Amino acid sequence: MTMYLFVDLPLPVENMALLSAAAIIALSFGYFAYRFRVADVSGLFSGSLVGIILIVFADVRWFLVMLAFLVIGSAATRYRFDVKAAMGIAESHAGVRGYLNVFANGLVGVAAAVLYGLSGGSPLPLALFLGSVATAAADTAGGEIGMTSRDPVLITTFEPVPKGTNGGITLLGEAASLAASAAIALTAFLLGIGTLRMLLLATLAGFVGSNVDSLVGALFENRGFIGNAGTNLIATLAGGLLALALAILFL
Repeated sequence: MTMYLFVDLPLPVENMALLSAAAIIALSFGYFAYRFRVADVSGLFSGSLVGIILIVFADVRWFLVMLAFLVIGSAATRYRFDVKAAMGIAESHAGVRGYLNVFANGLVGVAAAVLYGLSGGSPLPLALFLGSVATAAADTAGGEIGMTSRDPVLITTFEPVPKGTNGGITLLGEAASLAASAAIALTAFLLGIGTLRMLLLATLAGFVGSNVDSLVGALFENRGFIGNAGTNLIATLAGGLLALALAILFL
């Protein structure tokens, strides 16, 4: 599938050493994610595909930003996991991620990387990428850490709801979301792929995107219209598009 993408799009990949290195790097990190029970076999290979596209179309630093999301998400999932498991609200499969989670959180970032390569390095696809990844990190951290706080309230009505309810928010969760979003933006800044202004825009977009996730969860997921993967995809798209719009206005 990835090879056909390289063939069909007008981006010649003539450096086979780069392509080989991208495959080795992505598969290596995917393997370690599998060994440390962060991802299952489907997550290993789908994550590797995402990594190859990020490295070839954009830069290995984009892959490292996505890896930062993986680390933040894994740490947040394991935060007080025994407590969450005892309450029956822990992530299923002990937090091990599969292909649905990989694609739901990474598809917008992959599209941004392709656009970045085809555009010759425009900063706008970078904003789309950072906004989507910051949203994914903010949503995961906010949900996993926030559910260990006091009883949440529904984002649409602010009425108390049971822990683990889609669309439930807490002050702790909102703080964790903002911190995770800022961590992704800061990672990009330290890697040299974003300016300070881009850092601020991505942080804001990620925080807003995580709340879009809660809103979609309350309005649609709770009613069975879509699943968690669909909610995550909509949220990362919203966060990415917001970062893109802010970049157009302020960069």
